[in-house]
Amino acid sequence: MPSLDILIAFFIASAVFAYMPGPAMLYAAAQTLARGRRAGWMAAIGIHLGGYAHVIAAAFGLAVLFEAVPTLYTLSCVRCATILTFCVSPRLTASTACAPPKAFSRVSINCGSARNLPVSASSTEK
Repeated sequence: MPSLDILIAFFIASAVFAYMPGPAMLYAAAQTLARGRRAGWMAAIGIHLGGYAHVIAAAFGLAVLFEAVPTLYTLSCVRCATILTFCVSPRLTASTACAPPKAFSRVSINCGSARNLPVSASSTEK
């Protein structure tokens, strides 16, 4: 068993990382501020569903598959980049920068879930 000093340091580091806002939290906050409470909830649900996709992919050994077939990993990254580009592109034009889209909930869920997908294979690169 680790010593008490190591356990205390581990718990302090864990608490710091648990309360530190990450990109998913910042995305949900940005959606809430830009589009309202409902869009924030939809973004949070999308992030949550993306987390499930990440766990399922890890459980079924997606990293091993990506290591065996690097082209599949590249296609997955391109797909996720395309989805994220779709999520950001309306914000780049001045005419739609402040106007929320009519189907904001579906876009928020898709963008939120896409934030977690490319992470599952990042450990396979050397």
